[in-house]
Amino acid sequence: HISGRCIHITDCDAFTRAYYEQAGLEQGQAEAGETDPFNATRDAMKVNSALAPRTYEKIYREVMLGGGHINTDMQQFLENDRKVLRFFSIMDDLATH
Repeated sequence: HISGRCIHITDCDAFTRAYYEQAGLEQGQAEAGETDPFNATRDAMKVNSALAPRTYEKIYREVMLGGGHINTDMQQFLENDRKVLRFFSIMDDLATH
């Protein structure tokens, strides 16, 4: 329990597993995590994408026609996607009404 919440850990990395084995505490097998509908849809979009890559010429023509402005903040966010430390958790709070 952490801050009154029950946390269920489904897996650990090889280093953590080896550390606990040396301490005499064997870890259970990895459990499949819950599927996140948002990430499932996002992964499906990556596979089914049939768009041609944006070339300099295409961007130039879109701008000349009055569109195609690149959102620099969003582009920076997408370029740095998956380059930061992150972890996944699921909170199943049955006490909240």
